[in-house]
Amino acid sequence: MKRYFLSLIVLAFSASAYSQITIVDTPHCLNHTLFAQVTGGIIPTASGITADDNWSGVIPIGFTFNFYGIPNTQCIVGSNGCLGFDLANAFAYNTWPINNTLLGSTGAAPDVVNCICVPWCDVYIPAGGTIDYSMQGVAPFRNFAVTWCGTAMFDPGICPGQYLTTQVIIYETTGIAEVHIGHHTACTAWNGGYGIVGVKDPTGTIATTAPGRDYPTDWAATNEAWRFTPSGTTYTVSSIPYAPIPYAASGIYWYDSTTGAYLGSGANIVVNPAVPTTYVACALGCNDTTKAYVHVLPSTLVFGGLPHISGITSTNPSVCGECNGTITLHGVTPHTADSVIYSIGGVQQPVLLDSAGADSTITLTGLCAATYDYFYYKIANCPSNQVGPLTLTTPPLSLAMNYSIKLGCNGDLVVFNNLSTPTGPDYLTTWAFNDGTPTNPNLNASHLFANPGYTGVYSDTLTYSTTFGCSVDTVFTVNLQHPISAAYTSDAQSVCLNTPNRFFATTISTNEPSYTWNFGDDRTVIQVPANGNNNNTDTVEYQSPVAGFFTATLTVTDSIGCQATFSDTFNVISLDVHTSVHDTSVCLVDSMTLRALPADPKSDVNPPYIPFSYAWTPTNNIGMTNASTTNFMGVGTFVYTITLNTTQSLVLNPFGCSASDTEKIVSYPPVTLTDVTTGPVTIPIGGSVQLNALGAVYFTWTPDNGTLSNNNINDPIATPTDASTIYTVYGRNLFGCIDSANVTVYVDPNVQDIIPSAFTPNNDGKNDFFKITNLKYQKLVEFSVYNRWGIQVFHTNNPDIGWDGTYQGAAQDMGVYNYVVITAHPDGTNQTYKGTVTLIR
Repeated sequence: MKRYFLSLIVLAFSASAYSQITIVDTPHCLNHTLFAQVTGGIIPTASGITADDNWSGVIPIGFTFNFYGIPNTQCIVGSNGCLGFDLANAFAYNTWPINNTLLGSTGAAPDVVNCICVPWCDVYIPAGGTIDYSMQGVAPFRNFAVTWCGTAMFDPGICPGQYLTTQVIIYETTGIAEVHIGHHTACTAWNGGYGIVGVKDPTGTIATTAPGRDYPTDWAATNEAWRFTPSGTTYTVSSIPYAPIPYAASGIYWYDSTTGAYLGSGANIVVNPAVPTTYVACALGCNDTTKAYVHVLPSTLVFGGLPHISGITSTNPSVCGECNGTITLHGVTPHTADSVIYSIGGVQQPVLLDSAGADSTITLTGLCAATYDYFYYKIANCPSNQVGPLTLTTPPLSLAMNYSIKLGCNGDLVVFNNLSTPTGPDYLTTWAFNDGTPTNPNLNASHLFANPGYTGVYSDTLTYSTTFGCSVDTVFTVNLQHPISAAYTSDAQSVCLNTPNRFFATTISTNEPSYTWNFGDDRTVIQVPANGNNNNTDTVEYQSPVAGFFTATLTVTDSIGCQATFSDTFNVISLDVHTSVHDTSVCLVDSMTLRALPADPKSDVNPPYIPFSYAWTPTNNIGMTNASTTNFMGVGTFVYTITLNTTQSLVLNPFGCSASDTEKIVSYPPVTLTDVTTGPVTIPIGGSVQLNALGAVYFTWTPDNGTLSNNNINDPIATPTDASTIYTVYGRNLFGCIDSANVTVYVDPNVQDIIPSAFTPNNDGKNDFFKITNLKYQKLVEFSVYNRWGIQVFHTNNPDIGWDGTYQGAAQDMGVYNYVVITAHPDGTNQTYKGTVTLIR
């Protein structure tokens, strides 16, 4: 495909709008598509200047611009064609008279310094036009532009129809300034028609002007441009192509350049000229028009006619899944660069680049089986007619197989045969047996199925495929069911001893089974041969000679030799019962408990595991007659029978087993003691108390420790010495029945110790000794006497000895002496006395 690109900049301006236009021509075998666009483009912001001869307010540049080596981020715009950087002149007067060169006008025009003249001339903005600015681009190469668009010159009355269209552009980083003058006229009738293009430094002492564009030259210009480039402390100036930044929002209008005929508007237009034709695209803005031209040839001259396909043939892939089919397009233009386009299932495939030879055919190879929707080809951008659809097919895979079965007890062997077609080295077989084993890739396969329980039905899969990914499969069922199971039921799972029990075999087998019964007593084995039935129900009868738990096992063997077993327990019960108290004599005050104790020592089955019923007979003098425990109360001789019967036919409890036992009770009248001495009783130490009890024939008192006057009477006298004594009396009647009671006697051990306060050791037989008296039940632990100097003058623990008033054989002086006395009392406590005694002579 060829594309023709034409980009023209038309240097024709009339009032205020200017743009650059680029046109792209996309030729086709039937027509041409022309596309025009405005390149660049600014979005203007109004400067705010509406009055004559004024500077604008401060305007941000948007970046740093170095002018004569001084960085500036802000500027002001003068209505008379000036871009200044002295912000003190904002909103001030912009000088209009020009009567000297740019360098020589500093004194007369002090505001026209530190500025760019674009040109500086007398503009009268109230009479028409706009002044706007914009910033565009990407750092660090942005630019700032101010545009005077169709601004009227002064004075409209003297110089009617005169206007200025110009643009100044300053550039970030480089510091370059450009002036693009679209239209400037000189009216000598006012201000001499002067205009100056140049730059002037902040001091007003350095200036650079464009050649022929300084005072006193009168000049006019259309579509000229100047570039001012920094060079040391000054600028150089050069002429450059006119290329202002256009407005971005310019409309496109199309015309026949030769006839001037209007063809339409918009960025795109489709044309198909019969002869070579030049077209023009116009962009309108302000009062100017930007134009671009493109020359278009007729499509027949470019492509030489429409391509064509006269027919289509094909060959199918040779093996299923292999992509070796072909499709041939006939009647293709030979010896041209062709792009073949085709689609499969609605999806366009990658474009095939090829060229037909002298036979005018293009053959597509390596094609898979599919439906190809269409084919066509292009020469350059010109398509042929479409042909199709066309379907490529592959040889079908035909599945067929069979198998044979050999049953076994350790697995079943199945031989599989693959009869599928076609056959050859490109065809593969895969057997999947669905029993958790790996697949088998052989054409014919033998497989051993473990088949636990002999009940397996396997959904196996045969997959027949090619090495190119084509495959078919079939799922088939292999029935390997030859179940064998052992099970039985019985009349009862528990029976009473010496009772026969029938066992019923309920077995499933597909091959004539035989039976072997073993009843777990190490003796009995019953064999039942096969009878030809697939589902047998065979009955055996068994009676155990002993009681206990037994396991009955049924073994079933089929004609293949496979076996199954089933075991369950059964219980043979021999009941036994006995009473807790057997043949006894009692003396009852309260009721007596009778308890039945059932037991089966062999099976060790006890309540509550076996539900029993109880019956006590006869029913007189007892409480409940149908429970394992009852209460007896009475006087006389009684014989009771307890009978135990099983009441429910449960798993371990045969119904109707029975056992019994008898109990003889001889019950005598009881004895009850009365008028027993009420206790406790407290007596002083050395005192006595008479005890008493009635209601019996014979009496015995304990303890027999010598403190009782008679242990075998009903009213002995007790003289205890211990702190407390419990006396128990036992009363008996003529039948030997006994009753007892207790009496507690306490002894008060408190006895007053007597210690004299003075004595007279003068051998007159009266008070000759200082000693402790009234020590009847006490013991003297210590008796010591001390003089006033703390010397022990007497010591003893003999209660019969006293102090005679001497020390080491010498009589002691009259006076007061100190004593310490410690006595032990019968209750186990010690009493300490400390005091004084007076010796008198």
